[in-house]
Amino acid sequence: MPNSMIRTLTQLAIVFTIIVILDFRAYDTLGEATVLFTSIIG
Repeated sequence: MPNSMIRTLTQLAIVFTIIVILDFRAYDTLGEATVLFTSIIG
């Protein structure tokens, strides 16, 4: 496998990992906002 292909696959893996982490953080923030909103209403 050429070096450039290995480098590209490594970069794709890093970007994919970052996207997954940010996605989980977004869901966590949405959950916190829901809890706060519910506590304000209730």
